[in-house]
Amino acid sequence: MKFGANLQTIITPEWRSQYVEYEDLKEVIYQYQEELSNLEGVPEEYQRMLTSLEESFFAKCDGQLSKVNNFYCEKLAEATRKHAILNEQFESHKDHILAFDDSNKSVKMGTITSRVGTLVKPSMFLKKL
Repeated sequence: MKFGANLQTIITPEWRSQYVEYEDLKEVIYQYQEELSNLEGVPEEYQRMLTSLEESFFAKCDGQLSKVNNFYCEKLAEATRKHAILNEQFESHKDHILAFDDSNKSVKMGTITSRVGTLVKPSMFLKKL
């Protein structure tokens, strides 16, 4: 499977516009190839055209890279904000949660102990003489 086709199968639909547009860049390369193959003339002219096409292509690549990088930075900032909020909420409720958890454990342990004590008594295993 080709990379472009594989990418389409694993792409996150709501982020589709944020991915590098590989198909568009591939088309640009094919167009440049065609322009260069049709160019007949002096080697200096060919080299000038090639340099111009390279600059144009890499400018498009830089634009795509900036788009992806900006999106990544936005998502990272969003995740960092959410993490800070959750961490703040946890810290503000931590004492309450730990106190509840400790009291709940002692209640559970007391319940288990009392149930075990009532269910299994050592005297049950002793034979009456």
